[in-house]
Amino acid sequence: APRGPHRVGFRSIILTHKAQPDLLNVDPKTGRVELRDRALTVDLWYPAKVRRGAVPVTYRDSLFGEPPAPPVAFSVPGLAYANAAPDGKGYPLVILSHGYGNVPAVMTWLTENLASKGYVVAAIHHADPNPYVVSAEKRAVPNFNRPVDIAYVAASLRRDLGGLIDPARVALIGFSQGGYGVLAAGGARLDPDGPNMALVAGGWLKRLARGASTEAEGKVPGVKAIVAIAPAGGAPRSAWGSDGLLGITAPLLLIQGDDDRTVNYRTGALANFENARNADRYLLTFRFAGHGIGLNPAPAQMRGSLWDFDWFVDPIWRPERVNAINLHFITAFLAVHL
Repeated sequence: APRGPHRVGFRSIILTHKAQPDLLNVDPKTGRVELRDRALTVDLWYPAKVRRGAVPVTYRDSLFGEPPAPPVAFSVPGLAYANAAPDGKGYPLVILSHGYGNVPAVMTWLTENLASKGYVVAAIHHADPNPYVVSAEKRAVPNFNRPVDIAYVAASLRRDLGGLIDPARVALIGFSQGGYGVLAAGGARLDPDGPNMALVAGGWLKRLARGASTEAEGKVPGVKAIVAIAPAGGAPRSAWGSDGLLGITAPLLLIQGDDDRTVNYRTGALANFENARNADRYLLTFRFAGHGIGLNPAPAQMRGSLWDFDWFVDPIWRPERVNAINLHFITAFLAVHL
């Protein structure tokens, strides 16, 4: 769990995925889906050289407020240094996918720590629609966007980061909806008759269920390790069907609380563990824990209401302890497989 020997740099970049289906703005009369460029902000953490007197970054972002309230802004003091020069080369690349409605700033417990241990960590801003105010059709759109975003970012960074990374050593980590995303991008096959197929316009989600293994079809070839924390996709009916998880062959670490009221444990991580039989796999279970096992401790600005506070806390487990246990096992898992 302790930090590694490296100082950590931080910067944000924007990647543009050309001609992607705009599934949040479907023509209500015709059902037509236009293709538009999809801009993705990606936050990068990496081993760095830090100049004397540099001040660590403060992350600033927001989460959806309790309807009809607007988003709630927060800040998190960081341990990384903005735009610091990289130090070294050939590091493994870790792609991180946050939970539905989250942002990378709520998972710096993981991103900064891994970078200090000699990884380049790339966390995607998925810009999910507000699930509390939009239709079921729009709430289902991230089921398409997550694996496509992950595969596109992985392919782009493998190409663009040059000698800083080793493109042959790539891991995927996701929390909640991001857990679904990394399972899908990491090889799991979607069920063509799955629960969200009819909700996503234009048959676009069905295209991801064809079993392809290319970046264009939402897959990351050559993944060396996958970590899924409280992964969505299991209930009320599995996104993977009876055998879709057999498509995962990379080593897999699953983490969840067995009293999770957001993503059911038995149809979530436990079922994933039982059914991903072609992978060397591990299951870490937090007894009596709920869904709040993947984020930083609550920032000061998020402690004013139960709604805001509830993003970050578990009724039983202290977040500092959960994060330390997660860091211990994730560090060991990545060290073995990357």
